[in-house]
Amino acid sequence: MHKYIKVVPISAIVIVGLFLLLYFLGNNFISKISPEIQVSSEKKLNSKVEVGSDIPYFDLSSILGGRINSQDTKDQPLVLTFWSTWNTESVDQIKIIDDYLLNQDVELPARILTIDSQETKSAAINMIRRGGYKLDVLIDESGEVSNNFEVKTLPTTFFINKEGKVVEIFVGTISEKELVDKIENIIH
Repeated sequence: MHKYIKVVPISAIVIVGLFLLLYFLGNNFISKISPEIQVSSEKKLNSKVEVGSDIPYFDLSSILGGRINSQDTKDQPLVLTFWSTWNTESVDQIKIIDDYLLNQDVELPARILTIDSQETKSAAINMIRRGGYKLDVLIDESGEVSNNFEVKTLPTTFFINKEGKVVEIFVGTISEKELVDKIENIIH
């Protein structure tokens, strides 16, 4: 018994040490054999999503079937809300957006899409069905699109004009009145 207690911590230290050694030697080795390859964990400075920038490309499956990509949203104002089922503010935001959509008697002035971030399709479908919501949900299971949009807090809503430029970024739960005001801002 005592033999195993000593072996486990020593094995863990050796494994961690080997990974660290390989990491640092690997980066150094790659830099020496191919100087044009840059080993870096930093993002490109020009890829920042901010007001005035173009939206990053996305291509995601919809819980209603099919796929939607950023090219499908060209030439129309767009509202993108990133959320997750485990986040209570996100669930509140989904209800607010769904209520807004249900209260519309005329054609919507902007396309509204919600993106469930880093969850399975079944998790999103279960929550949408339980709530009886009718809105369209795209699934970003890997979180790649959320990362490309630099989403750090859920919910986060992007208001995008018909040219594909970010007009405003709202972090947190947005009220229906604020949603209407911000949609008006992107259609004019």
